[in-house]
Amino acid sequence: MPHWTPEEEKLLRELYPTADSAELERIFGRKLSAIIYKANSLNLKRERYWKEEEIEILKEMYPSSDTEEVARRLKRSVFSIRNKAARLGLTKSNRSAPKRWSGEEIELLRQLYPTKATKELVAVFGRSAGAIRAKAWDLKLKKKRGQEKGDPRGEPSFG
Repeated sequence: MPHWTPEEEKLLRELYPTADSAELERIFGRKLSAIIYKANSLNLKRERYWKEEEIEILKEMYPSSDTEEVARRLKRSVFSIRNKAARLGLTKSNRSAPKRWSGEEIELLRQLYPTKATKELVAVFGRSAGAIRAKAWDLKLKKKRGQEKGDPRGEPSFG
């Protein structure tokens, strides 16, 4: 790929902070990785402003939804979600307070955790993957070798 011209560098300085990635690729006719590399060498930073629609979704979802779920929906990091929510003065409602684990759930987790994929456990317990891992950690539970690494061995299905 040819070197960047002074005109391209000037345009990159102007567009990089706010332009869409696909738009940058189209304008410069280069791969996004090359554009990012050049932007980094020029110490340019991206600014991903919050659209009004995103803020409305955040206001609606944040108080009663799992923060990871909000992050997935808005295609932003959990850090970004928490940071923006704090700036807007949003807090979690009582409905989203962590649900206590019942004795039956704990016993079932002890039985299933070693051999079931976390995504399966999410469906069984109706809890986030993070909540399941945290409880397993508290209970000192371990996955059988090969679990959670995409290894199908020893991963029986529900039935």
